[in-house]
Amino acid sequence: ASSASTMPQFFGIEIPKGQTKKFAADEGDSIVLCQAALGLKPKAGERVTVFLQSGDSPELAIGSLTMGTCDQFSLGTGLTFSSGETVSVRHNGSAAVCLTGRIEDDFNDLDDSEDDEDGDFQYLDDEDDDDDEE
Repeated sequence: ASSASTMPQFFGIEIPKGQTKKFAADEGDSIVLCQAALGLKPKAGERVTVFLQSGDSPELAIGSLTMGTCDQFSLGTGLTFSSGETVSVRHNGSAAVCLTGRIEDDFNDLDDSEDDEDGDFQYLDDEDDDDDEE
């Protein structure tokens, strides 16, 4: 096993009532959103819709939360945003909403010569790992 291999890291962001929060992956990383959940003290029965916008794309609803009925929802295998994409998230609720997921290295798409100095990646076993990675 390679000591330079990197595990995905936790990503989380809290979107307070009435605010839009923005985030973007660092160079060479992707952010994968996996779940949305109601924050502290949501109003009973209030339906909270979570909206997301990436770059110049139109804003879209990614799901709705209702305390006691749907306190959290999963985004399947996740919504992936690459470095260079700025993502804006907001909601229409009276309490905070938390989004969680993971940060992954974008090592699959990099040319070996581009980031040799990075130190986060090791390319020695590229040919041998084709069946292990998928």
